[in-house]
Amino acid sequence: MRRTLRSPIVHRPTPLNATDALPHTNFGDELILGATCGFLNGTGYLDERMLPGSNMLRHKLPPVKLRNSASAPALRDPELSILAEMKAVEGVLGPRGARLAGRLRENNSREKVDVAFAEGDMKALRAAVRAAHWGSRLHKDPHVQQVNAVISKYDKCLIECRDGLAEGDMIRVQVAMDLLNDLAESGLGPRKLENPILMNAKAALDKWAPYRPYLHKLGRARLAGPRPFAQYWLVLVEGTLLSPELEAAATSDLARFGQAGAAALEEAMAVPTVRFHYPTVPWPRKNPLPQQVISRLTKIGIDVTELKMRLVRERDGQSYPERDSPASVLVFGAQSALISLSEAMADFPGEPNVLGQAAVHDTPEMQTQRMAAHRQRLEAARRALDDEEAIAALGSTESSLVLSSTGSIRSDLKAKRLRLRQSPPDKGPWHAPNMFTKTF
Repeated sequence: MRRTLRSPIVHRPTPLNATDALPHTNFGDELILGATCGFLNGTGYLDERMLPGSNMLRHKLPPVKLRNSASAPALRDPELSILAEMKAVEGVLGPRGARLAGRLRENNSREKVDVAFAEGDMKALRAAVRAAHWGSRLHKDPHVQQVNAVISKYDKCLIECRDGLAEGDMIRVQVAMDLLNDLAESGLGPRKLENPILMNAKAALDKWAPYRPYLHKLGRARLAGPRPFAQYWLVLVEGTLLSPELEAAATSDLARFGQAGAAALEEAMAVPTVRFHYPTVPWPRKNPLPQQVISRLTKIGIDVTELKMRLVRERDGQSYPERDSPASVLVFGAQSALISLSEAMADFPGEPNVLGQAAVHDTPEMQTQRMAAHRQRLEAARRALDDEEAIAALGSTESSLVLSSTGSIRSDLKAKRLRLRQSPPDKGPWHAPNMFTKTF
């Protein structure tokens, strides 16, 4: 038997060649509907007349709501509206009227773009650029293309700020805000900062800016290894040079070094130092202490050329010190100079006396308590990291068990899709009965 190839051309049925099973249809009305609305184009409804499985439109579309443009009206918008009512663009007023309406629309679009760009109103600027691009067909205009590039850079800064705030990466946020300042230099107005994400980013940067030098040096110490990091971490913690949140993050970084970090901390705490405590001098009055201690030691007759000093606060291992906690002066430097200083201070109790306050010399009990507080702080950070790793490992184990229950990736994905299909979400305005268990 001779086989014939089926023609790939599907002929539209007409009343002349229609079969009995095909219901009567007014194809002219459907062609008009498809040309005007476009809902039936490519659905199979116009081609093969209600065949089983055709994806024909089965629900009513929501009504279209027209909204006013977010951009500010131009000065000559009334004239353009008059020409639009006279259908000048459609050619009712002839070629000259169409050209006049087109030029007026282009000028209004450029004016709206310039006004929104100068104000920095991003919502109005996007609307104005859309109108210029699609309405006035200024997609090849250099100024419109430049403003489009500015909007793209602004959106990129917005995404970087959002992700940086979510991850706590303030360097990423700072870089994004620097790029935003570059956009301001190009002429973008001040209203660009009205976005809530940028407002939160600016507030976070204002809190982070005082600690930026310490964090930069801490980051370089982290790259150098656990020993430099532990030494500088001890300086920051004893001097409370970071906020509680940043200090906790720095402690977590030290805990990530593991045993090497703990050994580096013990080595940093074993460095010989001399401390003078002033229980009656609150922390806000700390600034004159180092210079006055140097002056007092020089007056006593002690050589201070090889000695260095910094301010510290005594604290426990759990809480952040109060604002009015007492200040202390830590003296460090060459070991021989520190030994000479300790021997000389044994003959001068209460010295160096500054601000009318006698100094309390450091004791082994204070040193032991201080070292135990540092170890406790590091141990708490290490336990927190272990808990985070355990939670992350538990989540990855559950997901791997779900995907490896049958031994086949393809069957696992099919089973996962079937479970998602058979478990409907909470009922809401989007929920319909049987929408996850049956085909429409």
